[in-house]
Amino acid sequence: MQQTRTSMIALAVLILASDLAAAGTGQAEATLSAEEIVERSVQARGGLEAWKAVKTLRMKGVMELGGGTSMPLILEFKRPSKVRIEFEIEGRKGSQAYDGETAWAIVTYGEGKPIRLEPAQSKDLVQQADLEGPLIGYREKGHKIRRIAKDPSDSTDTYIIEVKRKDGEITIHHIDSESFLEVEQLTRRSFEGEEIEISIRPSDYRQVGDLLIPYHVEQSVSIAPAPQVIQLDSVELNLDLADERFAFPEESP
Repeated sequence: MQQTRTSMIALAVLILASDLAAAGTGQAEATLSAEEIVERSVQARGGLEAWKAVKTLRMKGVMELGGGTSMPLILEFKRPSKVRIEFEIEGRKGSQAYDGETAWAIVTYGEGKPIRLEPAQSKDLVQQADLEGPLIGYREKGHKIRRIAKDPSDSTDTYIIEVKRKDGEITIHHIDSESFLEVEQLTRRSFEGEEIEISIRPSDYRQVGDLLIPYHVEQSVSIAPAPQVIQLDSVELNLDLADERFAFPEESP
Protein backbone atom coordinates (compact mmCIF):
# COMPACT_ATOMS: atom_id res chain seq x y z
CA MET A 1 0.00 0.00 0.00
CA GLN A 2 2.83 2.39 0.91
CA GLN A 3 4.58 1.61 -2.38
CA THR A 4 1.39 2.19 -4.39
CA ARG A 5 0.75 5.49 -2.66
CA THR A 6 4.34 6.60 -3.17
CA SER A 7 4.10 5.67 -6.87
CA MET A 8 0.98 7.82 -7.21
CA ILE A 9 2.72 10.73 -5.51
CA ALA A 10 5.74 10.35 -7.76
CA LEU A 11 3.50 10.28 -10.86
CA ALA A 12 1.70 13.44 -9.71
CA VAL A 13 4.97 15.24 -9.07
CA LEU A 14 6.37 14.30 -12.50
CA ILE A 15 3.28 15.38 -14.40
CA LEU A 16 2.98 18.71 -12.60
CA ALA A 17 6.67 19.49 -13.03
CA SER A 18 6.55 19.96 -16.77
CA ASP A 19 3.57 22.43 -16.54
CA LEU A 20 5.12 24.58 -13.86
CA ALA A 21 8.23 24.92 -15.90
CA ALA A 22 5.76 25.04 -19.15
CA ALA A 23 -5.71 32.51 -17.63
CA GLY A 24 -9.93 35.76 -20.11
CA THR A 25 -13.07 35.69 -21.89
CA GLY A 26 -12.28 36.82 -25.44
CA GLN A 27 -13.89 35.50 -28.58
CA ALA A 28 -11.82 32.77 -30.24
CA GLU A 29 -10.91 33.58 -33.84
CA ALA A 30 -11.91 30.74 -36.13
CA THR A 31 -9.35 31.78 -38.74
CA LEU A 32 -6.23 31.36 -36.60
CA SER A 33 -4.13 28.33 -37.46
CA ALA A 34 -2.55 26.03 -34.88
CA GLU A 35 0.84 27.58 -35.64
CA GLU A 36 -0.48 31.13 -35.09
CA ILE A 37 -2.17 30.18 -31.82
CA VAL A 38 0.93 28.52 -30.44
CA GLU A 39 3.12 31.44 -31.55
CA ARG A 40 0.88 33.88 -29.67
CA SER A 41 0.88 31.61 -26.63
CA VAL A 42 4.68 31.46 -26.62
CA GLN A 43 4.83 35.25 -26.87
CA ALA A 44 2.36 35.59 -23.99
CA ARG A 45 4.71 33.53 -21.81
CA GLY A 46 7.73 35.67 -22.63
CA GLY A 47 8.77 34.66 -26.13
CA LEU A 48 10.97 31.95 -27.59
CA GLU A 49 14.26 33.85 -27.20
CA ALA A 50 13.56 34.65 -23.54
CA TRP A 51 12.96 30.97 -22.81
CA LYS A 52 16.08 29.93 -24.71
CA ALA A 53 18.06 32.29 -22.48
CA VAL A 54 17.06 30.24 -19.42
CA LYS A 55 19.83 27.73 -18.75
CA THR A 56 18.74 26.58 -15.29
CA LEU A 57 15.53 26.86 -13.29
CA ARG A 58 14.66 26.15 -9.65
CA MET A 59 11.14 26.12 -8.20
CA LYS A 60 10.19 25.75 -4.55
CA GLY A 61 6.71 25.24 -3.19
CA VAL A 62 4.21 22.99 -1.50
CA MET A 63 2.12 20.20 -2.98
CA GLU A 64 -1.31 19.61 -1.40
CA LEU A 65 -2.30 15.96 -1.76
CA GLY A 66 -5.79 16.15 -0.27
CA GLY A 67 -7.06 15.04 3.10
CA GLY A 68 -4.96 17.67 4.84
CA THR A 69 -1.68 16.13 3.62
CA SER A 70 0.99 18.30 2.03
CA MET A 71 4.66 18.04 1.20
CA PRO A 72 7.46 20.50 0.38
CA LEU A 73 8.74 20.29 -3.17
CA ILE A 74 11.86 21.44 -5.03
CA LEU A 75 12.15 21.18 -8.82
CA GLU A 76 15.43 21.88 -10.60
CA PHE A 77 16.10 21.94 -14.34
CA LYS A 78 19.25 22.40 -16.40
CA ARG A 79 19.64 22.43 -20.14
CA PRO A 80 19.81 20.54 -22.32
CA SER A 81 17.89 17.76 -20.56
CA LYS A 82 18.46 17.52 -16.83
CA VAL A 83 15.86 17.48 -14.06
CA ARG A 84 15.87 16.81 -10.31
CA ILE A 85 12.81 16.56 -8.04
CA GLU A 86 12.97 16.47 -4.24
CA PHE A 87 10.02 15.96 -1.91
CA GLU A 88 9.17 14.85 1.61
CA ILE A 89 6.02 13.03 2.69
CA GLU A 90 5.19 11.95 6.23
CA GLY A 91 8.78 12.46 7.30
CA ARG A 92 10.21 10.42 4.43
CA LYS A 93 12.37 12.13 1.85
CA GLY A 94 12.48 11.15 -1.78
CA SER A 95 14.25 12.34 -4.91
CA GLN A 96 14.25 11.56 -8.61
CA ALA A 97 16.55 12.82 -11.32
CA TYR A 98 17.61 12.47 -14.93
CA ASP A 99 20.99 13.68 -16.20
CA GLY A 100 20.30 13.31 -19.91
CA GLU A 101 21.35 9.65 -19.95
CA THR A 102 20.47 7.95 -16.67
CA ALA A 103 17.22 8.23 -14.73
CA TRP A 104 17.35 7.33 -11.04
CA ALA A 105 15.44 7.64 -7.80
CA ILE A 106 15.84 7.32 -4.06
CA VAL A 107 12.61 5.73 -2.91
CA THR A 108 10.97 6.63 0.38
CA TYR A 109 9.76 3.14 1.27
CA GLY A 110 12.97 1.16 0.70
CA GLU A 111 16.49 1.27 2.07
CA GLY A 112 17.06 4.82 0.95
CA LYS A 113 19.65 3.82 -1.65
CA PRO A 114 19.58 5.23 -5.20
CA ILE A 115 18.31 2.91 -7.91
CA ARG A 116 18.54 3.21 -11.68
CA LEU A 117 15.15 3.35 -13.38
CA GLU A 118 14.22 1.19 -16.34
CA PRO A 119 13.01 2.93 -19.54
CA ALA A 120 9.37 2.12 -18.77
CA GLN A 121 9.75 3.65 -15.31
CA SER A 122 11.60 6.76 -16.46
CA LYS A 123 9.48 7.93 -19.42
CA ASP A 124 7.67 10.57 -17.37
CA LEU A 125 10.85 11.81 -15.75
CA VAL A 126 12.62 12.14 -19.10
CA GLN A 127 9.71 14.18 -20.47
CA GLN A 128 9.92 16.56 -17.52
CA ALA A 129 13.51 17.46 -18.44
CA ASP A 130 11.92 19.70 -21.10
CA LEU A 131 11.74 22.70 -18.76
CA GLU A 132 9.42 24.91 -20.83
CA GLY A 133 6.97 22.23 -21.97
CA PRO A 134 6.06 20.87 -25.43
CA LEU A 135 4.56 24.00 -27.04
CA ILE A 136 7.63 26.24 -26.81
CA GLY A 137 10.03 25.30 -29.61
CA TYR A 138 7.83 22.39 -30.66
CA ARG A 139 9.31 22.19 -34.17
CA GLU A 140 12.89 21.82 -32.94
CA LYS A 141 11.73 19.14 -30.49
CA GLY A 142 10.12 17.08 -33.24
CA HIS A 143 6.53 17.54 -32.02
CA LYS A 144 3.56 18.04 -34.35
CA ILE A 145 0.56 20.27 -33.63
CA ARG A 146 -2.94 20.70 -35.02
CA ARG A 147 -6.01 22.71 -34.06
CA ILE A 148 -9.06 20.76 -32.92
CA ALA A 149 -12.61 22.00 -33.51
CA LYS A 150 -14.59 22.59 -30.34
CA ASP A 151 -17.68 20.66 -29.41
CA PRO A 152 -20.72 22.94 -29.91
CA SER A 153 -21.77 22.23 -26.33
CA ASP A 154 -18.44 23.58 -24.99
CA SER A 155 -19.13 27.10 -23.70
CA THR A 156 -15.52 27.92 -22.75
CA ASP A 157 -13.76 30.45 -24.93
CA THR A 158 -10.50 28.65 -25.62
CA TYR A 159 -8.46 27.35 -28.50
CA ILE A 160 -7.77 23.61 -28.50
CA ILE A 161 -4.40 22.40 -29.71
CA GLU A 162 -3.37 18.77 -30.03
CA VAL A 163 0.33 18.05 -29.61
CA LYS A 164 1.74 14.76 -30.83
CA ARG A 165 5.08 14.46 -29.12
CA LYS A 166 8.13 12.98 -30.78
CA ASP A 167 7.66 9.87 -28.60
CA GLY A 168 4.08 9.47 -29.85
CA GLU A 169 2.21 10.64 -26.75
CA ILE A 170 -0.68 13.03 -27.41
CA THR A 171 -1.62 15.94 -25.15
CA ILE A 172 -4.55 18.34 -25.57
CA HIS A 173 -3.92 21.98 -24.65
CA HIS A 174 -6.68 24.53 -23.95
CA ILE A 175 -5.40 28.07 -24.56
CA ASP A 176 -7.37 31.11 -23.43
CA SER A 177 -8.52 33.12 -26.45
CA GLU A 178 -7.81 36.49 -24.82
CA SER A 179 -4.61 36.04 -22.81
CA PHE A 180 -3.26 33.12 -24.93
CA LEU A 181 -2.08 31.47 -21.72
CA GLU A 182 -2.67 27.75 -21.23
CA VAL A 183 -5.57 27.04 -18.87
CA GLU A 184 -5.79 23.24 -19.10
CA GLN A 185 -3.87 20.25 -20.41
CA LEU A 186 -5.40 16.80 -20.87
CA THR A 187 -3.47 13.57 -21.23
CA ARG A 188 -4.38 9.89 -21.33
CA ARG A 189 -1.74 7.33 -20.48
CA SER A 190 -1.24 3.88 -19.02
CA PHE A 191 -0.29 3.61 -15.35
CA GLU A 192 0.28 0.21 -13.74
CA GLY A 193 -1.78 -1.47 -16.46
CA GLU A 194 -4.73 0.90 -16.30
CA GLU A 195 -5.63 3.80 -18.60
CA ILE A 196 -5.93 7.05 -16.70
CA GLU A 197 -6.94 10.59 -17.65
CA ILE A 198 -4.99 13.52 -16.28
CA SER A 199 -6.24 17.10 -16.21
CA ILE A 200 -3.79 19.88 -15.33
CA ARG A 201 -5.03 23.46 -14.78
CA PRO A 202 -2.33 26.14 -14.40
CA SER A 203 -3.23 29.61 -13.13
CA ASP A 204 -1.86 32.59 -11.18
CA TYR A 205 0.74 33.39 -13.84
CA ARG A 206 3.42 35.71 -12.47
CA GLN A 207 6.29 37.62 -14.01
CA VAL A 208 9.70 36.03 -13.41
CA GLY A 209 12.31 38.00 -15.32
CA ASP A 210 10.98 38.15 -18.88
CA LEU A 211 8.80 35.07 -18.43
CA LEU A 212 5.29 34.29 -17.21
CA ILE A 213 5.15 31.17 -15.03
CA PRO A 214 2.08 29.68 -13.28
CA TYR A 215 2.42 29.67 -9.51
CA HIS A 216 -0.71 27.59 -8.96
CA VAL A 217 -1.38 24.25 -10.69
CA GLU A 218 -4.26 21.90 -9.91
CA GLN A 219 -4.19 18.34 -11.18
CA SER A 220 -6.94 15.73 -11.28
CA VAL A 221 -6.19 12.09 -12.04
CA SER A 222 -9.10 9.78 -12.85
CA ILE A 223 -7.96 7.10 -10.37
CA ALA A 224 -7.10 9.51 -7.55
CA PRO A 225 -9.70 10.32 -4.86
CA ALA A 226 -8.83 14.04 -4.75
CA PRO A 227 -6.96 16.58 -6.87
CA GLN A 228 -3.39 17.59 -6.07
CA VAL A 229 -2.36 21.24 -6.00
CA ILE A 230 1.07 22.80 -6.27
CA GLN A 231 1.51 26.32 -4.93
CA LEU A 232 4.91 27.80 -5.68
CA ASP A 233 6.70 30.08 -3.26
CA SER A 234 9.65 31.04 -5.45
CA VAL A 235 11.13 30.64 -8.92
CA GLU A 236 14.81 31.34 -9.66
CA LEU A 237 16.45 31.52 -13.07
CA ASN A 238 19.99 30.82 -14.23
CA LEU A 239 21.44 29.61 -10.96
CA ASP A 240 24.75 27.76 -10.85
CA LEU A 241 23.54 24.14 -10.66
CA ALA A 242 26.36 21.61 -10.87
CA ASP A 243 25.92 18.62 -13.17
CA GLU A 244 26.62 16.37 -10.18
CA ARG A 245 23.23 17.27 -8.69
CA PHE A 246 21.55 15.37 -11.52
CA ALA A 247 23.99 12.47 -11.86
CA PHE A 248 23.46 9.06 -10.29
CA PRO A 249 25.02 9.10 -6.78
CA GLU A 250 27.87 6.63 -6.95
CA GLU A 251 28.67 4.87 -3.67
CA SER A 252 32.03 5.56 -2.09
CA PRO A 253 34.43 2.60 -2.23
